[in-house]
Amino acid sequence: MSQRQDQKPVTCEEFRERVAQAIFGRSRKGCGVCGAEHCVACGSYGVQPRDFRDDVSRREWDISRMCQACQDLTFKDCPDCGADCDCGCDEIEPMERAS
Repeated sequence: MSQRQDQKPVTCEEFRERVAQAIFGRSRKGCGVCGAEHCVACGSYGVQPRDFRDDVSRREWDISRMCQACQDLTFKDCPDCGADCDCGCDEIEPMERAS
């Protein structure tokens, strides 16, 4: 895809932000007041690195800003076997929002 001469190149962060806004209607940025991180998909606040089951999930958080529950729903990975299966993993609810 060619870049028009009057357009400024978009950084990866700018691109990710635009995608988040277009798909979820939320910013990927944390709270401007308290700095709390939130899930771009479900809006849960207070997401921490310890909330993720593995390095792959933490890396996905860095890219998408989706919490573990939303990643599980999106990618349909079973928390027990790691595959798309019939164990009920599609019934996982996103993290509850912190009050």
